[in-house]
Amino acid sequence: MKKIYLLFCLFGSVQSFSQTGIFLQEPQLSINQGSQAIQDPTAYGGTAIQRLQGTPNIPNTTMWYGPYIPFKAGDYILQFRMKVSANTNTNPIVNIDANSNTGGGVFASFLVTPAMFSKPNVWQVFTLTMHVPQDVSDMEIRGMDFNNQLQTDLYVDYVNILTQNVITTNLSGNVAIGVPNSDTKGYKLGVNGDAIFNRVVVKQYPNWADYVFEENYPLRSLHDLEQYIQQNGHLPEVPSAKQVEKTGLEVGENQVLLLKKIEELTLYIINQNKRLEACEMELKELKKGK
Repeated sequence: MKKIYLLFCLFGSVQSFSQTGIFLQEPQLSINQGSQAIQDPTAYGGTAIQRLQGTPNIPNTTMWYGPYIPFKAGDYILQFRMKVSANTNTNPIVNIDANSNTGGGVFASFLVTPAMFSKPNVWQVFTLTMHVPQDVSDMEIRGMDFNNQLQTDLYVDYVNILTQNVITTNLSGNVAIGVPNSDTKGYKLGVNGDAIFNRVVVKQYPNWADYVFEENYPLRSLHDLEQYIQQNGHLPEVPSAKQVEKTGLEVGENQVLLLKKIEELTLYIINQNKRLEACEMELKELKKGK
């Protein structure tokens, strides 16, 4: 039995998407009886596939299918942009599957229900990730078993097939970039690799470190600081190398902590300078006494 890895994800309304893979729209997809291509200004390219609920004399059938596409073995992401006219029903409205001519028929499928859509008449992207084994060389993506009894219309905008090194999401809405199995470890964004930004703004922190300069701030003595460093191998409150290796570093909190240590260091320098000036004055007085 082939081992297939699947992950089903649901985005909110998405207005931009990648077209780096195989991008399929109405001209490339076969539209089955009961479905039709329509003009829709909110769809990509202004057209979409429509399947109306309660279409007379049309049983539960395939909505769209094909074409068969050559696939190399590896991991893929299949994106389907769809919307419904009503989103209350929890019964399946369509079964999206991946069917192989050479791999033993259907080897991946996903039941879509209207309740999976956050709002009616708003496009959402459903994402299916899958592993294609060595012995599967071609595949078609289909919308099967349209349920004609749910009193809701279904619209399909496009199918996008990508290699699995792009953006995905999981059921919690967490976004993964190049992360295996879209596992962001509970964070809203996970990036497997380097990232570059023109500008990064960390959220405002109400407890900024300027309280160090307040009159009653309990500044640790240099003697106590030396003892702490000798015992622990790092500054007070600063995470150790082992802790950072285990849990990572929270950038915003670390910026506050670094500022706090800089301001404490400034106080140490000021205090040391005062002592140095006092010693210099005392030395001058001693020299005058001679």
